[in-house]
Amino acid sequence: MEQVIQYAPSAEMILDPVREMIYFDPSSCDFKTKCYLYVGTMLMGVWAALFVHSKATRRKFVLLFYGMIVMIFTTDMSWKKKKVVKKLESVAHTKRVIFIRHGESMWNEAFNKSKNPVKFTYRVLKALLNELLVLANFDSVLFDSPLNQEGFTQSKILKRALTQSAVDDAEKDRYLKILNGDAGSSVLVSSNLRRAAQTAVVALWPRLEKSKDPVIVLPSLQEVSRNVDTLSIALPKTPIPLPGIEQELQLEDGILDAAKVLDMSENTGNKPIFGNGKQRLEAFSRWVFEREEDTIIAAGHSLWFRHYFKTFLATEGLSDLEQDAKKYKMKNCGVVAFDLTTNATKDEFRIKPGSIYVVYEGFEKKEPKKKKKV
Repeated sequence: MEQVIQYAPSAEMILDPVREMIYFDPSSCDFKTKCYLYVGTMLMGVWAALFVHSKATRRKFVLLFYGMIVMIFTTDMSWKKKKVVKKLESVAHTKRVIFIRHGESMWNEAFNKSKNPVKFTYRVLKALLNELLVLANFDSVLFDSPLNQEGFTQSKILKRALTQSAVDDAEKDRYLKILNGDAGSSVLVSSNLRRAAQTAVVALWPRLEKSKDPVIVLPSLQEVSRNVDTLSIALPKTPIPLPGIEQELQLEDGILDAAKVLDMSENTGNKPIFGNGKQRLEAFSRWVFEREEDTIIAAGHSLWFRHYFKTFLATEGLSDLEQDAKKYKMKNCGVVAFDLTTNATKDEFRIKPGSIYVVYEGFEKKEPKKKKKV
């Protein structure tokens, strides 16, 4: 049997690399290497200084670390999806719910548009550069991604659409009055992500300005995904920053106090790593039936909304519109209404069959891909 001889590293073997690092002479390097060394050192110094002196930068480092853990370990999309969703045996309570999807975000612009390699690379590099430019500010392109200019334009177009009357459609006119606060009792709520809150404030500004009632921020509406754009940049109970709002609303004094338009009292912060989206869907539904208002108007996200329709729409006898709701995302700034029902104990929820109504835009129906000719 051969004897295995193990060699322990000597002190010299350990210390030699350390000495080389300490006594390293940059002047012995070529010009290109010097440039890399100087730029790298400067960047490390800037990052270190920002980390020490900027609260916003420290928050982003925390989100970066948390986001990496979420991307690897999250169970947010992991729950047993029922293939067959049965109708409620008995309906005890009914509420009207109106979903508003946010406008296009900076994340959508960077990652969800044309997959042409050149265009995609350019958009991603542009997003990363813009992220570096706001490193010291309480703002971000990737974390809790806000609306881009297209998203603001979509929100303003929605605002104009909501303030018009629908003379030829009594049902649509009724929903428009509800959204504007001119009919029935209703409450405005939003996800704790900036793009949803921005959309709610811009699109429903005439109502907010008139009623002075704030938008309630609910963590249960936070998007279902592992991406870092679905992590909230704001701390629990603190106002969500709304970049670009003052310019888009063209306020006379140019200042919008987020604390006055957003009620943060129920925002407990980011979704848990080991929770799942269904828990938030059910939490929102329970919250709906805890409220006294007839209608809940919720600004949120496409995947969350689609999961909601999949979870609470019965699978039997679906109309074409109900099938679209389960299959497709809502369009940016789309508005869809429905009636939500529950049983006597308020622990089961279903969307009332035939109650879904498209107020504005509706769903993104993807056209089938054309087969390539051989």
